[in-house]
Amino acid sequence: MYYNFLKDRNSWKRSSIYIGIALIISIILPLINHFMVKDINVAILNDALGLIYILLGFSYGNHMRYQYERDNASYGKKIPLELKIKIKQFRYPLYFAGLVSIFIGETLNLIFTII
Repeated sequence: MYYNFLKDRNSWKRSSIYIGIALIISIILPLINHFMVKDINVAILNDALGLIYILLGFSYGNHMRYQYERDNASYGKKIPLELKIKIKQFRYPLYFAGLVSIFIGETLNLIFTII
């Protein structure tokens, strides 16, 4: 048995919340930069937001794994499949939202730079 991110409804619901927040911030930052403040480097801010999402997914997944090992005193042993799936249900939406944030931010920054 394996975990399929594309078929998991809970991951898509969670992912849509993360992506919604990332899109709002990724769209607002270039607009502020284009119309109001010209000094902010928005590409760096959007990249930072995307990297924060990706690092949150990585660190939270590792935290869940280490917490299970600590509670069950099973260091170095195999982790149950249910926990692996639960970790992936939290990791993949954050990874996806981070990549969307970086892509949208870079695209909008490029568009507003050309305009």
